[in-house]
Amino acid sequence: MKVAYKRRRILLLLRPPTLGGYVRLLARLSPFSPSVRPGGWLDSALERGAIFFPTMTYVRFIISSLFYPLLAEIPVLLFIPPPLSLALVSLLLLGQTIPVVIPRVQAWQRRRAVEAELPFVGMLLFVLSHESFPNIVDAFSKIRELGSDVFPGMSREASILERNVTYGGTSEASAVESTFAAHPSEQFRSFLHGYLTALLTGKEIHGFAREEAGRFVAGLEERWQGFARLTSSMTEVAFTLLSIFPVGIQMVATTFLNPHSVNLLLLSHTLLVGATVGIIFLIDKVQPAIHDKEYSFASTALLVAVWSSCSLLMYIGYLTPIESLIPPLSVSLLLVVWSRRHFRLLHAGESEVGLLLHDLAEESRAGASLPIALSRVMAYSARFPSTRESLRTFSTLLDLGYDPVAAQKRITHGSWLVRVSMSILAVAFLTGGGYELLDRLSASFRRISDARHSLSVSILPFAVLGVFVPLISGAAVWLLSGIGSLGSFLPNLAAQSQGPGVALSISLTSLLSGLIVTKAYTLSLRNLVVMPPLIAATLVSLLIFGVR
Repeated sequence: MKVAYKRRRILLLLRPPTLGGYVRLLARLSPFSPSVRPGGWLDSALERGAIFFPTMTYVRFIISSLFYPLLAEIPVLLFIPPPLSLALVSLLLLGQTIPVVIPRVQAWQRRRAVEAELPFVGMLLFVLSHESFPNIVDAFSKIRELGSDVFPGMSREASILERNVTYGGTSEASAVESTFAAHPSEQFRSFLHGYLTALLTGKEIHGFAREEAGRFVAGLEERWQGFARLTSSMTEVAFTLLSIFPVGIQMVATTFLNPHSVNLLLLSHTLLVGATVGIIFLIDKVQPAIHDKEYSFASTALLVAVWSSCSLLMYIGYLTPIESLIPPLSVSLLLVVWSRRHFRLLHAGESEVGLLLHDLAEESRAGASLPIALSRVMAYSARFPSTRESLRTFSTLLDLGYDPVAAQKRITHGSWLVRVSMSILAVAFLTGGGYELLDRLSASFRRISDARHSLSVSILPFAVLGVFVPLISGAAVWLLSGIGSLGSFLPNLAAQSQGPGVALSISLTSLLSGLIVTKAYTLSLRNLVVMPPLIAATLVSLLIFGVR
């Protein structure tokens, strides 16, 4: 017993920290607890973010977050001269905003996940209503049964609704209204209101679901198209900034050649990194949510760590600029080769979903039942190289007598569209959907897949343009150094162009350009397919234009 108890204690200590544990810890450390309960704004913020803490616990968390950093800010401002004191105080101020940021971020993530899944929930409801009239609680129960791998956002909403229906002591309609009255997604609230109205007025649920699914799919298409336009504009602005940055660094270093110029250069690099992080976060904010299974962020962190180490060694003189780029280039090539098959299967699966459902619809149109149609499609599964294993797993489990919903849970394909399509197909097996239903599902999934593919096509020219960013920077530095060598304009210009600062600037802009293009083109920072060409272009730029 003692051994088991110690093992359990060790496992509890080794588990990763959670947001709830962080809030409870600081709440316990609160120097005092207010006697007056705050107004309803805090309750509303916690409810919108689905943060289930007692209000007074969160109030004590706010007090601790403000009080303890303040104890450090006062001596920092008194005893440390600026600008270092201002930088340290800025970090502490960011920590003090955490209690306000957490509910907003949680509400944004909740809204984003739900609105990304609504088109597929509409399709699911369309399939469920083929031979029945499910109420909202039944629909949410089916969503939860399909699993969080398929509907991660809606599964959480289903859990909240089930808890309130079970323990709320009110009718199902009242529980639905009270549970989602403060939901951050207006689109989701409108859908629930229309669903409740259709149930109360006796409107045909099948027609309502068909209309809502079509509207949600059209809205998702528009969001992907708007995201493509915005990302193209932001990428163009970012490339313009990054291309001229090394030239600006060279001009600053030449004009303000004094002991403080190094601090000014480091500050400018820091601001550039901050601007790039802001651009990436903005792209992520407007991007519709996707739930693809991807590699860990460790691959990107490894590349950034290798680049940072080599750049530091170059800056202090242990490596030349050329030598400092060889390890990052090698690491990026290895990471791309290692993850290439995974990401290729992701993109192939998206394009195969619509074709698969179309073939099933054609077999069903010929008079075959869904199980027979699936077995016929499996006979020429070579057309679906990415989803072939998933189809084989699903078909085999059905032959063994598994329930279709239980069978689809065994599918582990990385593409979220594949998992969603197979889950809806499993429900269609239960409800006996015909070829008309499969045709509509096929058209919907094709529209979504085409919208995501058009995004990659629209961003591809900017990905190619990103390769020229280090070449443009190197050419500009070479041109200015040639002007400086004439001796009549900024005499220190030629000398500064050969310092490690300019080489570091060109290398940094190359890395940041690669991260921006990676996020815009692949919708993730994990697929580093654009990094090897950019680092190679930086290497070529330094070799051609003689930046040392």
